[in-house]
Amino acid sequence: MYQEFGLFIDNAWRSARGEKTVEVIDPATEDVLGAVPRAAGADLDDALAAASRATKSWAATAGWARSKILRRIAAKVESRGERIACAISAETGKPIAEARGETAAAIDQFDWYADEARRVFGHTLDGRDPGVRLEVRYQPVGPLRPSPPGISRPCCPPARSRRR
Repeated sequence: MYQEFGLFIDNAWRSARGEKTVEVIDPATEDVLGAVPRAAGADLDDALAAASRATKSWAATAGWARSKILRRIAAKVESRGERIACAISAETGKPIAEARGETAAAIDQFDWYADEARRVFGHTLDGRDPGVRLEVRYQPVGPLRPSPPGISRPCCPPARSRRR
């Protein structure tokens, strides 16, 4: 399951800078399932710099185009759903039914945000003083650093981190 893994940074797969790996252990059997790269601080710096550069083009992408991208992600996750669920189950010890439910929830979230991306419009509010109007605009804010999910719901945080 883990023969060819790397870090996906700046639109390319690569090894971790320190070439270190972390074993992935099946909590039910304590068997080693494989190993994944262990990112070094320099890898994280590279990832943040790449994400910062990508933010400019993402912000300039029209809402309808963003919607199509998010829908393609949902479709890819759905097409790989059983494989993803099996990996979640093996890595966390969750029952396969729960892992399938988590995968379905991630698909739903990408699909939801695909709909929301089409509705990225602002609104105006009356200000505190008469004659003053406040304008609200929704714009991508840039890279975020999600907290590690632990074994709770590893598939959903990437789906939830996508905000209009």
